[in-house]
Amino acid sequence: MFRWMLSFAPLLLFMPTLAHAHGARIEYVANEAVVVTITATYDSGTPMRDAQVIIYTPSDPVNAWLTGMTDHAGVFQFVPDVTQAGQWEVVVRQAGHGGTVYVPISADQVSGAATVQAQGSSNPMSPMQTALMGASVVWGFVGTALYFSRRRTA
Repeated sequence: MFRWMLSFAPLLLFMPTLAHAHGARIEYVANEAVVVTITATYDSGTPMRDAQVIIYTPSDPVNAWLTGMTDHAGVFQFVPDVTQAGQWEVVVRQAGHGGTVYVPISADQVSGAATVQAQGSSNPMSPMQTALMGASVVWGFVGTALYFSRRRTA
């Protein structure tokens, strides 16, 4: 009865799909006064308004050093403690979307300017997790097709 599903199941792998998800792009600029400006936007360019910002120091990557929210343009500014040199972690999240960017801060930045841009990752899954998820979907389609195509005994 549903054997046609088995014949079309492999075609589902090659059908183009349109995904309506968006990643986040997190950039930062550190100027000569050691003010770090975080700009958070979605991939579409729309600012991440009122997104949660959590900042961790290199010496304490577990407890938040500073928390706040982006403004209407997706911008957040802070002045790091230059005595804590290293990679400062800045996490920006909003409704399940967001990213992490690492801001290098050194003690000699007080005298000079540092302008750097970085892009945070919006895909929290590794390639192995993505492959496993795809294989699970295929397995589900095949299992469903086999279930409905079984012979019923009367």
